[in-house]
Amino acid sequence: MTRNRPGTTPVEPISSADAHATQAVYLDAADSYFGAVTAKIGAPFYDGGCTAWGCSPGTGSQCQSCVEQSKRSQADHCATCNEGFYIDEPGCKAIAADQKCGGATCAKSCEGEKCGFKCAGSLFGQEECARDCKGVECGSQCIGGNCASACQGLECGYYCQGTECARKCEGGRCGSYCSGEKGSQGHCAYQCKGRQCGFQCIGAMCAAECTGDRCAYRCQGSHEDVGTCGTKCNGLECAYRCEGSSCAELCEGERCGFGCTSGSGNSQTCAKQCKGDECGSGCVGGLCAAQCNGRKCAYQLGGPARRRDS
Repeated sequence: MTRNRPGTTPVEPISSADAHATQAVYLDAADSYFGAVTAKIGAPFYDGGCTAWGCSPGTGSQCQSCVEQSKRSQADHCATCNEGFYIDEPGCKAIAADQKCGGATCAKSCEGEKCGFKCAGSLFGQEECARDCKGVECGSQCIGGNCASACQGLECGYYCQGTECARKCEGGRCGSYCSGEKGSQGHCAYQCKGRQCGFQCIGAMCAAECTGDRCAYRCQGSHEDVGTCGTKCNGLECAYRCEGSSCAELCEGERCGFGCTSGSGNSQTCAKQCKGDECGSGCVGGLCAAQCNGRKCAYQLGGPARRRDS
């Protein structure tokens, strides 16, 4: 038997033999509904139609407001949270006692030794908690897309988590252990300035274009085309032991990219075109330190002959 609903077009009923492969569904089911083959969200099937993801604003950990229905990926998909809670996709999470604030812009432009220390938004959003903060450890453990971006302080954004957290930070160890992602948006500690800024950051382009003697020292990108952490760094031993397909490319410094590691293919070019006395000297990778410029650059790979590689 076919079921119908006003404003929909029913399909023909299926045979029991096909029951394992499909279900009777409405052809014009909208996005963000579950229970139909045509729905984009892979939730359980319900015979005869689609059911919208529900969301009811409330108090405490419930949503303060909901994501518009057409963009929900599950029930109770929150857009904003109540006081004392922050977005932790797709719901709300309580702010820890020592966290002080949560939300998109909490502690933005704050000033103080530990201001915004553990502020939180969500990892991949555009949250700006502790952005532009000033203080020794401001935004040190913040969570959010741009948290602690442009912070100023010795260890500001030190352990931040976010695609662009601690970007353009200034401080001796700012963004040292920041964590973005290894995809194309991993820019934490990008263009940081400080002796060890972005020291062991994680992200495709983390600490790229950093300035500091040991900036991006052990940065970790990936052995794919996007692994460019520490590229164009400037410092004595910047990106010294970086990992990434193109990490430390175009670096400048006496031993920049010295022991960089990439893969074995022709697209693996860590420390390529580096400039420095021993830059890329002990690098590992298909074309690592190719076209380098320095007295002992690529020294352990054949010295001057290596520099003629393309």
